[in-house]
Amino acid sequence: MLEERRQTQAERPRTPRPEKPKEPIWPEGFHETQEVPEVEIPIGKNFTDEHGDAHTVLALLGKGGMARAYKVREERTGREMAVKFMNAYSRGTPALVKRFEREIKVLGGLQNPFILHASDVIHTKIDGQEMVGLVMEFVEGRTLAQDIEERGELEPTRIAKFAAQLAVALESLRKAGVIHRDIKPENVLIERLSTSEEIVKLADFGIVGFTSEEHEGTGAFRGDPAEKETVEGHLTRVDRMLGSPHFMSPEAVSGFPQDHRSDLYSFGVLLYDMAAGDVPFHGRDPRDVMLKHITGEVPVFEEYGIRDVPDWLEAIIRKLLEKNPSDRYQTAGEVFAALKEGVRKEYPEFLNEIPFSWDVA
Repeated sequence: MLEERRQTQAERPRTPRPEKPKEPIWPEGFHETQEVPEVEIPIGKNFTDEHGDAHTVLALLGKGGMARAYKVREERTGREMAVKFMNAYSRGTPALVKRFEREIKVLGGLQNPFILHASDVIHTKIDGQEMVGLVMEFVEGRTLAQDIEERGELEPTRIAKFAAQLAVALESLRKAGVIHRDIKPENVLIERLSTSEEIVKLADFGIVGFTSEEHEGTGAFRGDPAEKETVEGHLTRVDRMLGSPHFMSPEAVSGFPQDHRSDLYSFGVLLYDMAAGDVPFHGRDPRDVMLKHITGEVPVFEEYGIRDVPDWLEAIIRKLLEKNPSDRYQTAGEVFAALKEGVRKEYPEFLNEIPFSWDVA
């Protein structure tokens, strides 16, 4: 059966990945009129941190609007690490520095195999430019976005396994009172442990929120999503937005209070993307995409010519994508239980694999 699915997927035309929004997306407290100078560090460049430890830049791992990630070797120990350097570091951009400080605070206290570990923040000067970097574990692999780009829609067994691992990570965040607020394939790393075993790790905690700060974690979704004109007036301004438009929850794009259930909606979009090879909503611009999260109907998979997604998996995805947080799963632990039950019925041979063999409450 799996071989037939692979053949069907190979013959199906690939759906292009959604274009990145043209409007810049800025972190809280940082307005679009402020310029962010890009600093590209040459490969092979040596630098010394504030403790006097020497490092060598080995490779560029990735780059975004706010930061670039490099593979770096610490010369004293020979340890290889990933270091994410902000594109700007000065007294005039305290919000950017605060993002890194927040990220290390969150990641330093979480010990979960499916969350990328961060260990330190380093300060240095490269070619006269003061820079700050977040030191993280180096993962030899690629992102889930790259996996979807190459494969198109993923096999149900691969979706279920990765989804269960991410559910474990999200449940860990919930118990720690943390809201990620930027769940998307680009922020999920795939680490190959062996020729036959892979795990995913949730990364990029730069715009996390805390339930104690997010209106005491009420997460109430106020307003009628059907009232387009009213809701449109509450849309979060694109230049003040936290998150990625294609993966934001209705309450996030509306500027309403959020809790961990907002992450579960984004998780649902991610699972939809894995199953369909495309996100559920597109639009003329980021604002149009955001509005569709509030008013749009989630397309059925058959619209993409996909008929091999198990009913139980589609039901999980659609429940995660409910507009009202109260209608979704209430915890990632509940999502894990639903995934495990579906696997038990259709793929019982996977129940002995991690994390299905775990008890996640």
